[in-house]
Amino acid sequence: MKEKFFANKYINFVHNGITRSVPVQITLFVTSRCNIRCKMCFYWEPVENKSTHEISLEEIEKISKSMPNFFWLLLGGGEVFVRQDLPEIVEMFYKNNNIKHLTIPTNATYKEKIIISLEKILSRCPDLFLNLDLSLNGIDKDHDDLCQSNGVFEKFLDTYKDVSELKIKYKNLGLGLSMTHSKFNENNLNEVIDYTVNNLSSIDNLNLNLVRGKPKDSSAINVNLEKYKEAVLKIENHVMKGNIKTFQHFFGKIAFIKDMIMRRVIANTVKFGYQIPCLAGKTSLVIDERTNVYPCEMLSSIGNLRDSNYNFMKILNSEKLKKVVNKIKCENCYCTHECSYSTNILFNILLIFTILKTYVLFSLKRLVNVKTIFKNFDDLKYFKSRKSKGFYGQQGNLYDGKTFGKIDASVKKKNQRFHFNYSIIVPTYNSEKTIEHCLKSVKKIYDKNEIEVIICDNLSSDKTLELVKKFPFKLVENKKKQSASSTRNLGAMNASNDNLIFLDSDCVAPENLIFLIENTPNFLDAKCIAGNCSKENIYKNFFSQYKTSYIHFKFKYIKKDVLNSAIMFIKMKYFFEIGMFDENLKALEDDDFCIRFQSKGYSILYNKNLEVHHYKKFNFISLTKNDFIKSKTLTAISLNNLQNNKIKNYKNWLQQYLRSMINILVVLLNLIFIGNYLFFPEINDLKIFILINSLYLFNNLDFFLFNLKNYGFIFSLLTFFYHFFTFVVVIIAVTIGTIEYIFKKIKYLVTNH
Repeated sequence: MKEKFFANKYINFVHNGITRSVPVQITLFVTSRCNIRCKMCFYWEPVENKSTHEISLEEIEKISKSMPNFFWLLLGGGEVFVRQDLPEIVEMFYKNNNIKHLTIPTNATYKEKIIISLEKILSRCPDLFLNLDLSLNGIDKDHDDLCQSNGVFEKFLDTYKDVSELKIKYKNLGLGLSMTHSKFNENNLNEVIDYTVNNLSSIDNLNLNLVRGKPKDSSAINVNLEKYKEAVLKIENHVMKGNIKTFQHFFGKIAFIKDMIMRRVIANTVKFGYQIPCLAGKTSLVIDERTNVYPCEMLSSIGNLRDSNYNFMKILNSEKLKKVVNKIKCENCYCTHECSYSTNILFNILLIFTILKTYVLFSLKRLVNVKTIFKNFDDLKYFKSRKSKGFYGQQGNLYDGKTFGKIDASVKKKNQRFHFNYSIIVPTYNSEKTIEHCLKSVKKIYDKNEIEVIICDNLSSDKTLELVKKFPFKLVENKKKQSASSTRNLGAMNASNDNLIFLDSDCVAPENLIFLIENTPNFLDAKCIAGNCSKENIYKNFFSQYKTSYIHFKFKYIKKDVLNSAIMFIKMKYFFEIGMFDENLKALEDDDFCIRFQSKGYSILYNKNLEVHHYKKFNFISLTKNDFIKSKTLTAISLNNLQNNKIKNYKNWLQQYLRSMINILVVLLNLIFIGNYLFFPEINDLKIFILINSLYLFNNLDFFLFNLKNYGFIFSLLTFFYHFFTFVVVIIAVTIGTIEYIFKKIKYLVTNH
């Protein structure tokens, strides 16, 4: 119940953040002054200029009073504690804006000022959680060299000791440690981590920030990504083992999990480019020491508060900010700035499930090490890298104040392409004979469109995984062998986008798959779109071709408003609302899902042009077995849903299977006729036999003519007889399925009464 409570708490937090028209995080640069000159600092130019035109306390008060409430204040700029009035600044935002979380980074050289300021802030703002972030980038002389100042490491230790004692008095004080990964110290970071574990027990959170912006020495950004990953995993493993604490309150744990995801996204950003949508300007804003307002630290100013009489809301509601937010979204702007990524991840609705799942596991201490969550470092490539007009490691280039304003034509409707994001989900199990054909077709779609491809494997024992790894797709695996439904659901739960496409591993998709989906009539209003399998099969033996022709004919000419999981489109929202595929079913999970989907009053659109090639090989035994299992399963599904009144439009459902019911009747009448002929030959009339089978011919005439037209006379004739046999199998399966269903219900009633 506790976990459920906190989960709801987080969901509400995210919901409030998403639906708010004002930011939840404000970064305020209170000064550009700093007493040291770190080699990797991206803010070196204002520091070098020794500007004295910093924002005054009176100005901050005016700004604060013009702002709405927000959750998180982050103070920054140069060295924050050079200001004597820091407690007064914080108190203003605490009283005027009801802030709940405060982060203050520091180089830890002003011990006395830090202790005095902290005491005042914590005593005046009892409901505020304050996280003091100490900077440490090396041990002893290494740290001093990076700061280009002597004695900094010694001052760090002195400050750490006194703040640790202050923590005992104030429970709302957190103590973090931040390292900046750059070219200068990447070989020594493991030493810093080990030192923290062995000597700095009061540290609540150990952060690793990737160097950003344009440092004075540009070589700082030439980092070794593998060393960054190594340091990240080392930190996380220490946390999992309890060697490094994380904040014990709910949002502290969420923050740690956010960091786990963030570091992987940042690494993939460096390696591949744009990964996730940026919410800068929407969930967060930056105000510098001259009252300039920025969507983030990496972009140019959108206005100055002095010019608007310190009216924050005037800038917040300005057309310029709206255009900036729109441009960030449309041009896929990106960087590697952790402050922006924090809100990008926390308020990304598609990551809620991952965050909450990880939180529960972490809280229950079921994690031995980080690999129990993420199988490898690149496992969280949530969004496929996309073409972007953004940047890595640069500052202020996207918005220059002049060329800004028009949205790229690429985001507008063009050639019926709406530019929605899709996740293609391909379940696999021992699919080595077909998977390569399937993924080659998907690769063509992947190269042409902004999509994500997720391969979900159900513990294949053949060469399936070996073949899958040849492609640049995300691979997830069941922990134990389960149903095909479970495998599909696993793919959906790992999807980053809100438009899902399910494709079977024995299917080959058309290159214009996305175009076909988006050109379905009423596409923009569609919740779910059903496709079909083509009438062609690579395997030309009768049983394989019969199955292919029957599936194609059934969906194109008989069944409407039904699903074929071999190729289907559905919006993620409705997929989870319905309850995903039933993982207890061994077959026909799409039929069951269709019934539940329609019981909600939703309709399925059918696109006759949306077809995949189904490359499935059958022989007499495998096809008979397939028909038996599906018929028995359909019986249980139908009876169960009828009992639970989920088939609300019973008449429509009856019509869907009317043809099959007539065929079953014909088979039964033939069996009766044959039985009578064997035991009572005198009362049999050949006319009755002809009449019965004329009904069979009439009921299936369009199917036989379809086969005649497409496959020839011999195939159609064979179909006439084999199709009859399939319904003998159906009768047996329905009978057994009905009996099993009745016995299960009797057993349930006996057990529960």
